[in-house]
Amino acid sequence: IDLMSEGMKHFQNGNTAEAILCFESELRNIDGDNSDAWLMLGKCHAENDEDRKAITCLENAVERDPYSTEALLAAGVSYVNELDHERALKHLTNWVTHNPNYAGLEMDPKATYDDNNNNNSGG
Repeated sequence: IDLMSEGMKHFQNGNTAEAILCFESELRNIDGDNSDAWLMLGKCHAENDEDRKAITCLENAVERDPYSTEALLAAGVSYVNELDHERALKHLTNWVTHNPNYAGLEMDPKATYDDNNNNNSGG
């Protein structure tokens, strides 16, 4: 049985509980370094509004594939949901940096969440 394919089918059909079992089994029994399995497991948890679990999985995916734009974006979104703006900014900046659609885009390396937050003087 191809656990990744089965997990993808369950995920696409909205059955995240079954998808989680497939991806966890892939990681536990087949390949614990499968970045795609970590990514999909993270996406399942994010889909279930379990952002802390999602972050753990997505960080594992990014650790194994630092150029995975899908994992970087998903992690950034989960960090936003958890109100961790510094980590969200880091992951979303890396997403832009590694995304071929934004090749050549100049980013201010000094821009941080604190800089942006301090410039927003509420009124």
